[in-house]
Amino acid sequence: MNAIPVLDMYEHLNQFLPFKNEMLYFHLVPTEADDQPCIRYRDRLYNNLPMLLDRAPHLGDKDELPAFAQIVNFMLAGGRFSYIEHPQSFCVEYERMMSHIEPDMEPAFHRHGPFETDEISKPSLEADHLQFYVYQRHTMVPYRVTCPFPRITAADNIPYELLPYRC
Repeated sequence: MNAIPVLDMYEHLNQFLPFKNEMLYFHLVPTEADDQPCIRYRDRLYNNLPMLLDRAPHLGDKDELPAFAQIVNFMLAGGRFSYIEHPQSFCVEYERMMSHIEPDMEPAFHRHGPFETDEISKPSLEADHLQFYVYQRHTMVPYRVTCPFPRITAADNIPYELLPYRC
């Protein structure tokens, strides 16, 4: 694990997430290789998802699935993917974008869709796994994410899976 620099509360702040009566601050900290996702919680900065969840087990409450999904997505992907908070709004916007593709851009979009978006929904639990949806910020390409819940270890493989192509 890399050393985490001391940060001002708002330095390199990417977003924040209200959680119960507290606030989680999502930071993208510049490193030599890339920006490293870190979350500030109760005046401590975490760059390790299992450690954050160990120190704050209530983040894995079943009534907080959207917050858990956003935490997992940010710690795994930084700013590359956005959590789909409002599935219906996302699907409407995605369809609007797909209907306005310029003819000269069409070949590029066939490599990136169109995708079936009917399955996109709020986070849901199946057995001991959480399923939620994200999209790539620049292309709006949607992905399904499935992760263990409520505990995640460093050994867990958490895939970002493209949704099926529309026929």
